[in-house]
Amino acid sequence: SPPQPTNSQGAMLTLSDPPTKILQDDFSPGKGNALQACVASLFGQALIEVPNFVALECGYEEGIKQYLQSNSGSATSFTYVKKKPGDVTETDSSQLCILRGKSPRGDFGHVVIARVIRREAMSAKVSADKATFGMVHDPHPDGAFLDESDEYGWCMFFKEI
Repeated sequence: SPPQPTNSQGAMLTLSDPPTKILQDDFSPGKGNALQACVASLFGQALIEVPNFVALECGYEEGIKQYLQSNSGSATSFTYVKKKPGDVTETDSSQLCILRGKSPRGDFGHVVIARVIRREAMSAKVSADKATFGMVHDPHPDGAFLDESDEYGWCMFFKEI
C-alpha cells in the first residue's frame, strides 16, 4: 500500500483543532501567503511544507485541490467545501474554516482561521453577519484579523473523506 501522508513530525496528516499557529512571512498586498499559513496551521505542518497557493499558476482553488490529493493516503484524504457566509448551515456549527474578508491593513483581501459559532436558534440559512464566526487564528503577526466594517467573501471547510 502507498505510504500514509505525514507532517513534519512523522505523524499521519490530520486536521488540527485547535490549529497550530503558523504565521505568514510574505506580506505583499493581495499576493502574500496568509492562505498558505492558514492551511499549514489547520494541518499542523510547517509553512515550507505547504505551497503558496495564491502564487500558483493554476490558481489557489486548484492548488488546494492538488495539495489535498497529493497528501492523501489509503486511510485518510481530505476535500474542501467553499461557501458564501450566508450559505453556512447548522451542520457547519463549531467547525473550523478559512474565512476570507477585507484586510484591516488596506484595500485588499486577507484570510484567517475562524470557527462557526453555534447559536441556539441557528436557522437553516445563516445571515452573513459577523456574529456567525469566532476568530481563532490570524496568520498576520499583528493579529488584527479582518476588517469588521466589510462583509466576508467566503469560507472554506476541510472535510475528511
